[in-house]
Amino acid sequence: MIGGKKVNTYTNLFFFCKKKKKDEIGQLKETKAKLSGEVSQIQSSVDGLKGSTDELNQQLSAFDDLRQELEKVVGKNEVIEIFFCKNKKL
Repeated sequence: MIGGKKVNTYTNLFFFCKKKKKDEIGQLKETKAKLSGEVSQIQSSVDGLKGSTDELNQQLSAFDDLRQELEKVVGKNEVIEIFFCKNKKL
């Protein structure tokens, strides 16, 4: 009967290991589900930031165009101011 005890021992060990692996797989599936949800949220945030970045780049471009136009106007005003200042001295 000694051989039967060994078989029984190995059978119990096999079932114990099988249950342990099943529990580990369950935990891994739960972790996967959580991570999938978090990755989806992160992806959504990244997409939102990309949209904000595009919008900010458009606004920056418009601001830069406006700044350049204002520099032209200021330059013209300086020329006019210099002209009037010189004429006042005459």
